[in-house]
Amino acid sequence: MKISNTIKKVLFSFTFVCLVVFSLIAGAIIEKFNLFPITAQLSLFLENSGLSALRSKVKDSVTGADQIQKKYISSNYYDLVLKKYTRPTHEDYGGIDILNKKLFYVDNNGYGWVLKNENFEKVISKPLDLNEESFLKAFGASASYSYGVKDLLVVKKNDRSGNEVFLSATNFNEDVGCYFLSIFVTEIDNDFKQIGDWKNIFNSSPCLKKHRNNTYAGTSAGGRLGHKDNFLYLSLGDFYFDGVNEQDITSISNSDYGKIIEISLDNLKARNFAVGLRNPQGMFIDHNGVFETEHAPQGGDELNYISFDQVNNNYGWPNSSFGVDYGKKKWPLDPSNNNHMTEGFIPPIMSWIPSIGISNLIRFYSNNGLSRWNEDLIITSLREKSIFRIKLNNMKPIMIEKIELGFRIRDLVQDENRIFIQEAGSKYIWELKESS
Repeated sequence: MKISNTIKKVLFSFTFVCLVVFSLIAGAIIEKFNLFPITAQLSLFLENSGLSALRSKVKDSVTGADQIQKKYISSNYYDLVLKKYTRPTHEDYGGIDILNKKLFYVDNNGYGWVLKNENFEKVISKPLDLNEESFLKAFGASASYSYGVKDLLVVKKNDRSGNEVFLSATNFNEDVGCYFLSIFVTEIDNDFKQIGDWKNIFNSSPCLKKHRNNTYAGTSAGGRLGHKDNFLYLSLGDFYFDGVNEQDITSISNSDYGKIIEISLDNLKARNFAVGLRNPQGMFIDHNGVFETEHAPQGGDELNYISFDQVNNNYGWPNSSFGVDYGKKKWPLDPSNNNHMTEGFIPPIMSWIPSIGISNLIRFYSNNGLSRWNEDLIITSLREKSIFRIKLNNMKPIMIEKIELGFRIRDLVQDENRIFIQEAGSKYIWELKESS
């Protein structure tokens, strides 16, 4: 028997009202009983289990995003266009940079491709040896999501004969059963040929084991790479060893975590360049210092600036934060939120409440295309699915423009008058430039 249109409408209206009421009740229960950590844990579970990739595929199929090749974006100064490229592997991490004037993408395992004639051509076929199989036996298959390559950096050789390619990646000591962050380097010549194998030049210390609840917080690894003169810069997060979720690993003697490490390429000796950082997701080496972005706990994502000649380099974490613990109204180690000012820590030059899910950043330099963005910071976000253009005056933000792109952003790199953007949780890289 066919259902009449009137009955269909009544059923649809009833279902819709039930969903609205259920949403309101669920929201009230979450707020009443302080269950926000459950929602945070659910989100983390989706990422760590790999289901976020499946969710992304379903979303692309339902919304038709997989059919969209270009998106047009409006900003205050320019009309912009986003052009989509499909990368060879579907992973959230890995990284992008420019190699021999081509977009260069490296995946979680260390395989690499360059974009030629709008197609990706494989140029690195020797993956990193990260002992991943042993790691997953110890930590479980769900930990694979945030295990592997965290960032990519291309440095032109002084004689211009080729390039050194650096990767930061999580790594595992099979004998002891603990993990750490490593830097690897290989060489690629001007014809895009890899010269030699990967060489391990740095391992963070101490080696870390499971949390008390048997988890692995690889999303709080940091891992950004930078270069200036003959020094490498590596950011390291705290892996949630912050004195609240676990013991504080950042403040013990000779610990590399919660810091930016400066490494001499002459002798590979390392020193602490900046300390007191939680989860440094972004780093840009500028002329006179380093811009750094980091995830706070709930609220308080930070933009910091570290001058090359400043004496104090302590940014406060885990004893100082404008954020709070998930589902609570304070950070247990900084209940008054005054420690930036009262204990000699350096405050951020900008902080976001609520958090934007801050990721990487660049300082944009151009006298041609997008020239009115010249010397502005371009900061990307995961949660807000946007870029934030920030104008500075004496290294202090004086203007912020939010430009919505509609997807979560993991990484970005400038190539002359355009910006390549790596979408998080999908298979896409986007080219952003002024619309002609």
